[in-house]
Amino acid sequence: MNKIIVTCGDPNGIGVEIFHKCLNNGMSPDNLVFVGNEKILKHYANILNLKIPEIEVVNIQSEFSLNPGKIETINGQFSAKCIEKAVELIKDGYGKALVTLPICKENFRESGYNFEGHTDFLKHLTHSKRTMMMFYSPSFSVVLHTIHIPLKDVFEHINQEEIEEKIEFAYLEAKRTLKFKKPEIYVCGLNPHAGENGHIGDEDFEIKKGVEKLKEKGIPVKGVFPSDTLFSHLKENPEQIVYAMYHDQGLIGIKTKHPEKSVNITLGLPFLRLSVSHGTAFDIAGKGIADYNNLWYVLITANKLLGRG
Repeated sequence: MNKIIVTCGDPNGIGVEIFHKCLNNGMSPDNLVFVGNEKILKHYANILNLKIPEIEVVNIQSEFSLNPGKIETINGQFSAKCIEKAVELIKDGYGKALVTLPICKENFRESGYNFEGHTDFLKHLTHSKRTMMMFYSPSFSVVLHTIHIPLKDVFEHINQEEIEEKIEFAYLEAKRTLKFKKPEIYVCGLNPHAGENGHIGDEDFEIKKGVEKLKEKGIPVKGVFPSDTLFSHLKENPEQIVYAMYHDQGLIGIKTKHPEKSVNITLGLPFLRLSVSHGTAFDIAGKGIADYNNLWYVLITANKLLGRG
């Protein structure tokens, strides 16, 4: 079935609140399946004075805590069970795409799930060989060479072979997963001014070697560019992919340009997975002030990529 499976995320974060707001403001629930628990939906509908949506719910039989704004270890296991069930539903052909609401990585790990987040956990569950994090927006997209590692460890991953392999993977996956017709990849340098021809580090030479090898393969890749000027020179085209060397290098640019319209997409999975580009926001959870526009755009994008929008 051509359903979008939506996982609950952490019950004490803003995920269910913003999901409610989408459904209460015109987002059709007809092709959505909520994996969590109907008690959670009813709880937030009551405290936020929102209409309880008529939506298909898959109740997860695992304990959880409903205490908005609080980090509860038990919710880490509940979040994981929701993800596991969602993947099972998609494997069984009940859904075509997965939209994940934010989890709390702290209680996720404390519950015994030793993964850095959704991306690593989904890679494990689907036995995928490689996954990469992409952020999609109306203006351009961003792919990250490294993700959640200390900045000092990024240097270990700057070598010709890894640059070449990952960029080629990102290019092919953008065509497969997102149906990009003519993706173009713009590669960021690591050091200021992309190294100034070796005056500020040698790492950018390794990046350049990888880029040249990719050009020989016919992959449309450009660079290496200083990241502080690259973003401002891009045209309005989501098939332009900025390939950033580390987390903040890529995300500052796209979140500044599109704070409400940057969609986290996992490349390398056997199905389409999308999520919002923010976290649980425990500090405002349950107060009725969470902005739902990012999730709205995620759901719109999911429908678009499935050929319905």
